[in-house]
Parts: sequence; structure tokens; C-alpha cells
Amino acid sequence: MKKNIFSGMAILFIAIMGCNNGNNLSKEEQKKLKELGASITQNTAQTLQNALKSAIEKNGVLGAIDYCNIN
Repeated sequence: MKKNIFSGMAILFIAIMGCNNGNNLSKEEQKKLKELGASITQNTAQTLQNALKSAIEKNGVLGAIDYCNIN
């Protein structure tokens, strides 16, 4: 579920960037997009960190390696 949410957010971000049509973005638009990108990155990293910690607690380091390999 979380994977789908973050995938959707990433697609939205890419779509927004693609809507530029060659026009230069204003400083305010650039700032907003950078903030959105930073927010997506932070949320994704936090989600993955929590999932990795959970995998370590449940299955040890080897389980965490398997989790990272698959996810």
C-alpha cells in the first residue's frame, strides 16, 4: 500500500515537471517543486527505514537483506 502511494506521488511529481512545455518556471514554482520533492524523498526514506527496522526485528539482518533485495 505504501509502495503504491509513493509510486503515485513520484509519478505526480514527474507529471508536474513534464507539464513545463519548455517554459521557464518562476522562482516560486521552482521553490514549491523543490519542497515537494524534498517532502516525497523524506517520506519515502522514513517509510523504508521503518520497514527495514521491522524486517531486522522480525527476521534479523539476513531478513533485512532479503527485504531490501526484494523491495
